[in-house]
Amino acid sequence: MTNLATIDLEENSIEGSIPFSINALTKLNFLSLDRNLLSGTIPTEIGLLTALEFLHLAENIKLIGSIPTEIGNTTSLQSFSIHHCSLTGTLPTIIGSLLQLRKLDLGRNFLRGNIPTELGLLTNVREINLANNNAFRGGLPKFGPALMYCYMNHNEFSGTISSEFFSNSPLLYVLHLHGNFLHGTIPTSIGLLTDLRELDFKLNLLSGSLPPAIGNSTSLASFSIVDNFITGMIPTELARLTDLQILSMGYNLLSGSLPTELSQLPSLRLIDVDANMLSSTLPTEYAELPQLVNFWARDNQLTGPLPESYSRTNRTLVSLDLQNNNQIHSTIPSSYGAMTNLKYLYLSQNNLTGTLASELGHCSNLVELTVDNNQLSGKMPKEYGLLPQIQILKFEGNNFTEHVMPSSICEIFGLDLSADCDVIKCTCCSTCCFESGESRTCGPTF
Repeated sequence: MTNLATIDLEENSIEGSIPFSINALTKLNFLSLDRNLLSGTIPTEIGLLTALEFLHLAENIKLIGSIPTEIGNTTSLQSFSIHHCSLTGTLPTIIGSLLQLRKLDLGRNFLRGNIPTELGLLTNVREINLANNNAFRGGLPKFGPALMYCYMNHNEFSGTISSEFFSNSPLLYVLHLHGNFLHGTIPTSIGLLTDLRELDFKLNLLSGSLPPAIGNSTSLASFSIVDNFITGMIPTELARLTDLQILSMGYNLLSGSLPTELSQLPSLRLIDVDANMLSSTLPTEYAELPQLVNFWARDNQLTGPLPESYSRTNRTLVSLDLQNNNQIHSTIPSSYGAMTNLKYLYLSQNNLTGTLASELGHCSNLVELTVDNNQLSGKMPKEYGLLPQIQILKFEGNNFTEHVMPSSICEIFGLDLSADCDVIKCTCCSTCCFESGESRTCGPTF
């Protein structure tokens, strides 16, 4: 057994602790015990396995204790994976001496403290995963030039993102920094990452404007800055990201216009600009996006009419959320009835006028339709009762002249239906709204 080179026993329901006698396997170079039921600590004797190249102990949630400093003696180690265990303590600085290391995966543990600067000595490391420990803190370290995959999300990292963080690792392909306390601006050196495919900054404290240099990261497919304090205008340079599929910029302080140039992105599937301070009209050009699935622009200051051209997205668009912009004014185009893939249409709290388009009754996949708190008039179309998937209809806060809810709508089983019950006779409404002094109150019916 002393000549044993490979142990691969992953996913075998093995219980108990890793035996101290493992040090007798001096020629062992591959040890994988992933997805078992191991408990106890990682024995210090693991450091005597100087031929070890692959050490995988991931997904053993009863594996506890700290990472032994003796791990620094396994200088041939290329892959060290112990994610989704219950390890505690700090990251030993001695890991910086594992110069052959290509993968370091410590995600989903309970590790804490600052990241040793010595990790920057790992010039061959291609993947570092420190995500979901929730207690790593301090500034972002500088990593080596070979790094491609970096997961540091859901921790307590703070401070600014230095220009060197990007320039030291120009081969970055995936970078997840979301769910931390990073502040300051996004450095212009982000434009050096021409291979970058995924960039996630959401749920931080970043501020300042988006650097136009982001347009140089031409491989980007997914970009998220949701829930920060980013200001200024959306840079038109984003139109250079021709591989972009996901553009998530909601819950910031962006102002100015929605760039018409985004219509040049042939792979774009999601535009999320919810809860900013955008004040332009809705670009008619977005109808030319051949892959657009979700367009979310609620809680802004957008103006102008609903573009009739959006009906040309009938084969792709699933969700259109424009509620609470207050200044969108027009009728609801009857051509929207051609949007047969549409599931979610949110138009509440705007200044829409005219009658409700009966043609929306042809949107056979529609699940939720909210048009409450506008200036709509006329009647509630009986055709909506033929929508086979509908679950939510919100009509309240309008000026409908028809005072009886169509029976076809009332016959929909389990429908969440709301209306002004002091104006419209609605025995089937799940929520009724009534005039109360100078305001209206709404509540469930019983």
